[in-house]
Amino acid sequence: MTISEPNNSPKHWVLIRGLIRSRYHWGNFPQTLQSELNSQSVHSVELKGNGELYNERTPSMIEEAIDDLRRQLPTDTLSRFGLIGISLGGMLATKWAQLFPEEVSHLVLINSSSTLSPFYERLRPAQYPGLFRSLLTNSVRNKEHFILQATSNDAHRRAKVLDEYTEFHRQHPVQLKNFLTQLNLAKQTDFSNIPQMKKLILASTADRLVSFKCSQTIAKKWKCAVLLHASAGHDLVLDDTKWVLNAIKNSL
Repeated sequence: MTISEPNNSPKHWVLIRGLIRSRYHWGNFPQTLQSELNSQSVHSVELKGNGELYNERTPSMIEEAIDDLRRQLPTDTLSRFGLIGISLGGMLATKWAQLFPEEVSHLVLINSSSTLSPFYERLRPAQYPGLFRSLLTNSVRNKEHFILQATSNDAHRRAKVLDEYTEFHRQHPVQLKNFLTQLNLAKQTDFSNIPQMKKLILASTADRLVSFKCSQTIAKKWKCAVLLHASAGHDLVLDDTKWVLNAIKNSL
């Protein structure tokens, strides 16, 4: 049975982006997901401190962050929806599923990580110098260039979105204190507490920001499927939207 069959498909999906990224960075993925899976709605929620909420303070406790995300959904959506999280979004999605299992029917993690893995797999050391330089520079374009270089392996796609992402970044700057708080949130999900719903983990073996071994470790702990992409970067949705959609349709 595939997720696209009527008796198995969530009517609603909820999407959560990662560290210092906004729902804006899903691009046209929500619309394509809704069409491909024949869902009633797809909602992209925003962590405080990112995107349209850049002027707000990121919650220091993950439970508060989840409450904020839940309040962004229409009340009729808070029942048996599919939840997709990328990177930090996967950690938030997992915590959501642990706290409110009655709400989540399907859980999909994309290039996420956990405290089950060592720090050097959760953030590859090769990225440390570039990250440090990006924190020091005042150039928004240079910051965005580093993020795209670290998260996408498709040079054509990086070039295509650099200008628009730079402009969005300029209009929605992430405060350093919120960046640091979001790093701390990433430590607060206990992945040994296994969510009891349908689960799927997607990762890229060519991810240059986070090792795919983190996803394999979670999948092993959870005893669930992990599908590996051979060439995409950390932002799997940007690099190969079609692969992500097919994986969700055919594997859950």
